[in-house]
Amino acid sequence: MGTRRDLQESLDFAADGKVRAHIHHERLDNINDLFTALREGKVDHPDACRVFELPRVSEDSE
Repeated sequence: MGTRRDLQESLDFAADGKVRAHIHHERLDNINDLFTALREGKVDHPDACRVFELPRVSEDSE
């Protein structure tokens, strides 16, 4: 927890471009490998992991 001033300073850092997000994208097919990497501490920023599934394109739609 911080003060309103702390929050404003944090927002100012972000607005000035001094904050960068580190996001790790991984396919759903690799979820087990991702969990293993998280347990082993191999993911730099575990709170920024995003698992996604790409929509499948059926052969009938082409």
